[in-house]
Amino acid sequence: AYLEDSIGWQRLTWRPGVNLSYNDLNKNMDYAWRNTLFFDLFGDGASILSAGANRYYGKSLLSHALAGERAAYTTWKRSKNLEGDNTPEDWVEKLRTSSRETRLADLKTPKVDEWSVALEQELFGGRLNLCYIDRNSEDSLALDVLSKDENGYIYSEWSNIGNSRHKEVTLAWERQWQQHYLLVDGTWQRSFSTNEDYADNFELEDFEEMVWYQDHLKFKTDLPRGDYNRKWSANLIYRVTLDHGLSFTNITRYRSGYEGIADTGENHILDDGSKADIYADKNYSSATTFDWKLEWERALTDTQVLTVTVDLYNVFNRKLYTGIEGEYQMGRQLWVGMAYQF
Repeated sequence: AYLEDSIGWQRLTWRPGVNLSYNDLNKNMDYAWRNTLFFDLFGDGASILSAGANRYYGKSLLSHALAGERAAYTTWKRSKNLEGDNTPEDWVEKLRTSSRETRLADLKTPKVDEWSVALEQELFGGRLNLCYIDRNSEDSLALDVLSKDENGYIYSEWSNIGNSRHKEVTLAWERQWQQHYLLVDGTWQRSFSTNEDYADNFELEDFEEMVWYQDHLKFKTDLPRGDYNRKWSANLIYRVTLDHGLSFTNITRYRSGYEGIADTGENHILDDGSKADIYADKNYSSATTFDWKLEWERALTDTQVLTVTVDLYNVFNRKLYTGIEGEYQMGRQLWVGMAYQF
């Protein structure tokens, strides 16, 4: 349930709200407040200063209920004999789990508290928007290993130990005139998170896997995030309306380079003779991609409209790294669609 009001007084406008939600998985009743204040600096709508403070609750909880019902499985691994003729060594049981491997404790619903300040200003026939956002996530879910019995079964439990921080500054300008629309924006952001995502620890063998990183032996789950913080980004959107019901849109996206963590493919020999994969920092370059959209619209009658769209994503098939070794974002994609309104 959501309730919102708008209260105006002279050049001030206050928009309070509250969101009520019930999470029947953990039996939580969550109240999330919303508050935004607008101030028209000169009373003519040309310059508006705003500030907001809001709370949001996460709703991605079904995956945790499903994880608790997952069937038992056993993981076996074997390596090559690198000191001999590279023949495979014997299979070794690495991990055994049971259907009772995860348990939902008395959990809080993950929440995000956010506050922001912004300035909207008419400029050069368009609208300039400068915005700062500070977002803190609390009670994020993470998986804790509780115990391991004599049969090798691992028992684990979800807890609210995860958290994240995010700050960003965005400057955007948009203008629409005659048959053209233009939007240009740039963002600086800094982020930190203890979790990759809500499901990042489902593979429990990661809790036992040790890797060599920065001259130390670490659990793989303790490595910093591999692909998270891209400090700078920018977008340019241009749309033009052509004759005969045609329109064309170009979206250019820029993402700055970043530093990730990757498996080097080499091994470090430990004191007991066992091997650990070597992970190291790796610099990834910036990326600029183009998306194009061509749309044709035809009015068949006063109440019936036919629309055909052709979307081409990542036009030049740019290879985009995700920060996870061997994984990439989608390459070029072609989508064709048709809509009939009546």
